Amino acid sequence: MALSDADVQKQIKHMMAFIEQEANEKAEEIDAKAEEEFNIEKGRLVQTQRLKIMEYYEKKEKQIEQQKKIQMSNLMNQARLKVLRARDDLITDLLNEAKQRLSKVVKDTTRYQVLLDGLVLQGMYQLLEPRMVVRCRKQDFPLVKAAVQKAIPMYKIATKKDADVQIDQEAYLPEDTAGGVEIYNGDRKIKVSNTLESRLDLIAQQVRGGAWEWAGPCCSGPGALSVRTHFSLKGRASALGGSSSPRPSGRRDQVCGRGGWGWCTQEVALRRALLTAGKSGAPTYRRGDLGSEQGFCSSGF
Repeated sequence: MALSDADVQKQIKHMMAFIEQEANEKAEEIDAKAEEEFNIEKGRLVQTQRLKIMEYYEKKEKQIEQQKKIQMSNLMNQARLKVLRARDDLITDLLNEAKQRLSKVVKDTTRYQVLLDGLVLQGMYQLLEPRMVVRCRKQDFPLVKAAVQKAIPMYKIATKKDADVQIDQEAYLPEDTAGGVEIYNGDRKIKVSNTLESRLDLIAQQVRGGAWEWAGPCCSGPGALSVRTHFSLKGRASALGGSSSPRPSGRRDQVCGRGGWGWCTQEVALRRALLTAGKSGAPTYRRGDLGSEQGFCSSGF
């Protein structure tokens, strides 16, 4: 049975409606999938850019922190330089004042005698020679003679060796020397300079070099503390039970009992030992800071 035109038109419209519905559903599905893919890509891009931004600002923060550290370091270095300059200026002023006051040290005969006693005895310990010559200012001759007379028996007790110590009466120290002594070995090829100027110069070198390590000579009185120093010479120490060794050129500041390099106490220990010897008869032996097996020290250094 043939369909009428109306039925045909109705079927056509029904088919068109179905196709249109299918198309709409397909379009909606495509739109949904596109939206999902868009959101995923957008999230990925946002996260990527967020990480880049975070990395950028972290890098900036580190750069700023590094700059702050550099600036702080520069400021601290500048502050240290100011402190060092101020310290150097102060040291210069103090040393200049000390040089001007050296001449006043010898005016107190009692204190000066104690100082000479220590300087002479220390020089003898440093040389450890059988014959020694002491040179002093002409006006200091009586004081130095008394110091030598005190030092010889103490030296013999301490080192178990005899020593012939003479005072040079042919050549004295210059009149403009503040005080102190110079001690030579028998042939006068080795000298220990223990003048007040040389001791002050040594302290000046130590202070400017930052070598605040041990007590050295001080003109403020018996037992007074000053600074510490490192000696720079291998010394013979056979008298102390050590081995003999060559003596290189340099400053004869100390004697090392091992015949090597070491740390020594100097005037303070010796002066205190000397003062103790005045009461007990001899300085005390102990394993001290002489850098040797034995040291001349009764002060606990």
